[in-house]
Amino acid sequence: MDTAQKFDSNQVALVRESLKELLAPEDKAFYLDSIADSGINEENVDKLKTGDIDNLLLYLNSIEATPEYYAKVFAAIESHLPDYLVSHFANSDKDNDGVTLAEELRLGTNPSVADNHYRSYAIQRSQQIDNGIDL
Repeated sequence: MDTAQKFDSNQVALVRESLKELLAPEDKAFYLDSIADSGINEENVDKLKTGDIDNLLLYLNSIEATPEYYAKVFAAIESHLPDYLVSHFANSDKDNDGVTLAEELRLGTNPSVADNHYRSYAIQRSQQIDNGIDL
């Protein structure tokens, strides 16, 4: 996916605001520690590239992370990331079901499992559903 084609500064601002409300500051270290096996840590989080975000998403898929866990992990690193990486995260679709990660989190569906039956539903309802993760 070409993130540059989908970059939307309003979307990025919305994602950032939603993520800030999701994670208590004292929980940040826990989520950073939990993704250390993916190669991301406190020392390198501000140097991440799109490939690192892809690797993180693959790692989260491999541990069968819940949608809430995806969001909290990203909330732990979002303040270190430039807008294009936040956009890359929000627009990713690693399960290739046509539903972006941001939409999956909003719907409460698993970003690691192709939910083809949710595709049209997601498009129709993405503005109406709020699962507590308002991305």
